Amino acid sequence: MFCACGGRIPPQQDWSIRAFGPQLSREYYTGNTLDDTEMIKELKFILKGIKNYLKKGKESKKNIDQIVDDLKKYSKDKYMKTYISNFEGDSDLSDEQKKEEASYYFEYLFKHEEHPH
Repeated sequence: MFCACGGRIPPQQDWSIRAFGPQLSREYYTGNTLDDTEMIKELKFILKGIKNYLKKGKESKKNIDQIVDDLKKYSKDKYMKTYISNFEGDSDLSDEQKKEEASYYFEYLFKHEEHPH
């Protein structure tokens, strides 16, 4: 299986994308009425919960970090696609500029939990 980031997912991590990825998509990227800031705060909360849960098991720190990172990348990819589709025909930006802007907003919101000033 391949992750949204383009890499091959090791078998021990494959379950995380299969288990959580579709749920993240349904909840956050289809019919969502949350502001981007609220949505990404909730995503961080979910990822933190997954990380804390996995720490109680037999997964190594490296695998746990990779699982959480893969889920974040999966979510970022979905966010970017939604962000870009919301501006279809409404923007003079190229597709590459839209991708860069979407990536910037996701990372900024994920780090700061507020819109850029």
